[in-house]
Amino acid sequence: MATRIPSLVGRQAETEAIEALLRPADGRGGALVLRGDVGIGKTALLALARERAAEQGRRVLALAGVQAESHLPFAGLHQLLRPVLQETGRLTQARRETLLAAVGLHDAGRPEPFRIALAVLDLLTECASGRPLLLLVDDVQWLDRSTSDLLAFVARRLSSDPVVLLAAATRGETQAPVWEGVEELPVSRLDADHAARLLDAGAPALAPFVRARLLEEADGNPLALVELPLAAEGLESVAVIPRWLPLTANLQRAFETRIPGLPDATRTLLLAAALDAEAATGDVLSAAGAVTGGPVTVDGLVPAVEAGLVRVDRDAVRFRHPLVRSAIHQAASVTQRTAVHAALAAVHSGRPDSGIWHLAASTVPPDKAVAEGLQRCGERALRRGAVVAAVHAFEQAAAFAPDGRRQADLMLRSAELAVGLGRRDLVRRLVRTTERLEPTAKDTARLLWISESLTVCGGREPVAVRTLLRAAERMRADGETALSVRLTGAAAAHLYRGNGESALHAEVLRTADRLAAEPDGRCDTTGAAMLLIAAHAAPVERAASVLGAARALAHRTDDAAALHTTARALWCVGAPERADPFLTAAVERLRHQGRLAPLAEALALRASGRAATGRCDPARVDADEARRLARETGQPEWEATALTVLGCVAALRDDAATAHRLIGHARAIAVRLNSPLLHATVRMARGTALSCSGDHAEAYAQLRWLTDPADPGHHMMTALWTVGDLAEAAAHCGEKDDARAVLERLAPLARRTPAARVRLAARHARAVLARGDEGEAAFLSALDADLTGWSLERARLRLAYGEWLRRRRRVLESRAPLRAARDTFDDLGTAAWSRRARQELEATGETTRQRSPRAADRLTPQELQIAMLAAEGLSNKEIGARLYVSHRTVSTHLSRIFPKLGVTSRSQLARHFPPGP
Repeated sequence: MATRIPSLVGRQAETEAIEALLRPADGRGGALVLRGDVGIGKTALLALARERAAEQGRRVLALAGVQAESHLPFAGLHQLLRPVLQETGRLTQARRETLLAAVGLHDAGRPEPFRIALAVLDLLTECASGRPLLLLVDDVQWLDRSTSDLLAFVARRLSSDPVVLLAAATRGETQAPVWEGVEELPVSRLDADHAARLLDAGAPALAPFVRARLLEEADGNPLALVELPLAAEGLESVAVIPRWLPLTANLQRAFETRIPGLPDATRTLLLAAALDAEAATGDVLSAAGAVTGGPVTVDGLVPAVEAGLVRVDRDAVRFRHPLVRSAIHQAASVTQRTAVHAALAAVHSGRPDSGIWHLAASTVPPDKAVAEGLQRCGERALRRGAVVAAVHAFEQAAAFAPDGRRQADLMLRSAELAVGLGRRDLVRRLVRTTERLEPTAKDTARLLWISESLTVCGGREPVAVRTLLRAAERMRADGETALSVRLTGAAAAHLYRGNGESALHAEVLRTADRLAAEPDGRCDTTGAAMLLIAAHAAPVERAASVLGAARALAHRTDDAAALHTTARALWCVGAPERADPFLTAAVERLRHQGRLAPLAEALALRASGRAATGRCDPARVDADEARRLARETGQPEWEATALTVLGCVAALRDDAATAHRLIGHARAIAVRLNSPLLHATVRMARGTALSCSGDHAEAYAQLRWLTDPADPGHHMMTALWTVGDLAEAAAHCGEKDDARAVLERLAPLARRTPAARVRLAARHARAVLARGDEGEAAFLSALDADLTGWSLERARLRLAYGEWLRRRRRVLESRAPLRAARDTFDDLGTAAWSRRARQELEATGETTRQRSPRAADRLTPQELQIAMLAAEGLSNKEIGARLYVSHRTVSTHLSRIFPKLGVTSRSQLARHFPPGP
């Protein structure tokens, strides 16, 4: 019989969306995911897109996810790029080697997944430079995860390139986006009129009651309207139509009804094709011949073609619909499937990845050889940068391992890799499985550290800290120094995030001091980890030693992890200005390595420090990139941190509505994660935003809660950092006496640390809260402190001092500090503080000039970032490589930037963005 394909009748909205995506005349691209039920017509819409692309002269690359190969590393990527792999010579050598390693054609160590993604983006944009490109991706839900994540990365970056990506995904139980950040178009069911037209076109002679029942069962699903009539033959002769299955099962049954009448050889051929990922015609024939014990030719597939189940060409056996594959699999017995898998394992013996998976499917565990083969498969996946595939391979290897200890070791390796991916649900499942095996003492310690990584954001449970410390001591005694450091670090971080019991801080420090004496405790990476433990466990008491050790470490390491960890330690003790150069060095190395997860964290920390020191423009740039990367890498805690920085900067720029919206998003994440530290960060940001908009009473309430141990947002270090803001708010809302009591409680802590952020905040608070004439000496003392790198703090002190002078009728004296404060606020772009300084100056009787618009104020954060990099002299390709976008995207941004700034060339950008720290 002829193949029936559902028509596009009733698909006007979807076809218009696809044609609009393919229509842009300016060479720009984009991405769209079609999402709907099985059989709803998504593949037909992809076919329409292919036709339109051919009419436009576009080049087309296509890919369809196959459930049987969802565990193979970058299987989908290889399928998609196979026609253009010969064009990888257009890439830089490093990117070419990275990409070829991902598809198994080169050994380049273990490339980071995002470096692979950037290499793919470069290849696609290069291929599209002469001829626009269309990427068609069907059945996204069955792609291997490595390919799916990579294509999502690419799809989010196609707006400025002549590349269109159109994907189709079956709607699942979750309504979460298939690819975060990529537009989705729901493909709806046909209305009653169009459904009837489609049914009548394919089955015009149905009895009225059967026709009515099929229309009801199909419920507007085009595939059902085509296939169910074939399964309903003979229903005209029954009195009552039987109860039908749910639609998807019903459709599968519609295909299953055609299988029993096929010859045995045909059914074996179909089963081989269904179980083989590529379903290459030659492989299918060879496997079927091995099962039947005699020669099998392609003629054996003719009955399946006539039944409308498959198409056969020289290269492959192609199924009419993925449900046909499922129906064939379901119709076969376990014995039949095992035999075919064994035959396919022999056919694929020269292809170790696919061969071992077929062997595993045909083998009953335990089996040492299969376990070792799957482990080697995982190692190969790691070398290709396919970490998700490696996780799955090690987990399956554990299932075949012959003893419990080996199983535990493989499961732990799988779980540790999953931690790096941020896949917390997967980690929890792997941990639960491992706990039921035979873990050794070391395995148990590894399990504990992995489990602690799941609570990355919060907790005040002393039991958890003590458990970590006991495990750390056991590992130290066993000579496992590195693992002991990790466990001690987890205990210290637990304390810092959650303001844990003070008695536990001393226990953590004792364990850390014992570790520092171990030989392995002296390398740069471990040394930096020890600094972070000290900063987490005793951010006040150990601040001086952290600052001193960081100074020494700066001259002897260029390791990204050591730099990043040292910066975190400095940031935690309250020295963001000292952390900045470490973070800058770490950011550059992490960018080069393509390690986007730690890069997001480093950028968020640098943004927070730069906002605190008044460098609002670079803070806005860093925070915006950190937010995007944190969302992309599944790190909600750093997304929330970046959002609070963006909210603070918006408040400082006098955009209260944006500030409160962004901080509100951060608060929702903090609530979801139940993180005391994030709650404190949100309270601090809200206090800043409310102060900037003049709501001093509410600002005081937010900041005051930070100092209350009973409040969920209490965090001692954050309270120390914001005591100056607390004092300012108190001075404007009549809460000075209460604020003085808070300062008196916090002052002894502030005096014990040399960290600038803490000392400056305490001096600011003392000046603002000073009684009577004591204020002048306090202000002058605060202004006389070393304020290098703290421009915003100096300007705020001058503003507060000017206010103090004016309120004591020393009007002429007040103008100088007020003018200096205004000018600094203008330079920094902190419009909210500029406005307040001008109001104070006007109150002295002085007419003040209006603030001149700054170039940076006209640009979005990403435009500002690109403008600043271009002003430094970087080319579009160099900027694109830094920001993980294509050079055409950079060019598009510059074309928007130039008119906004009134410039016509890159060289003129330097006037607006002179080089600086």
